[in-house]
Amino acid sequence: MNMDALLTRRQAAQRVNVTVAVVDQWLYRGWTDLTGESRKLQSRLIGRTRYVRHGDVLQAERDTRLNPARSHRRRSFADEAA
Repeated sequence: MNMDALLTRRQAAQRVNVTVAVVDQWLYRGWTDLTGESRKLQSRLIGRTRYVRHGDVLQAERDTRLNPARSHRRRSFADEAA
């Protein structure tokens, strides 16, 4: 899919297997990327629907998944055994 394609919040959540609430958090609170910089998901309002760029959603999901400093992430037993 085109990285510049615009997706609704629901479509974006489905593409990266998260909830719409997570996409909303990326929009309003942001996330910390792998270099420690704070980032926010940019959106575009067309009519009454808010759209986000596909490539930005993929980046937010990747950074969030790979960031070891996420305070809300619980360690699994497999992580502790390693």
